[in-house]
Amino acid sequence: MRPVDAVLISLASMLLGAGVATMAWSVWTPEGTPLWDRSMTLGSALAIGAAMVGCVGTILTRRRQRQA
Repeated sequence: MRPVDAVLISLASMLLGAGVATMAWSVWTPEGTPLWDRSMTLGSALAIGAAMVGCVGTILTRRRQRQA
């Protein structure tokens, strides 16, 4: 595994973990409040960011495999 792969996997894991933790934390806030809206929005954005980093990592890995 190349260092770039490790960085992408780590970054995607951290983003996904932060997104899930933020959405789980929002369970304790009253639904419909501005704080609930912000925390759900942030959690969703972090989860989407994790998916995007994962896609880029997959594309780079497959491209390197084809070149080898």
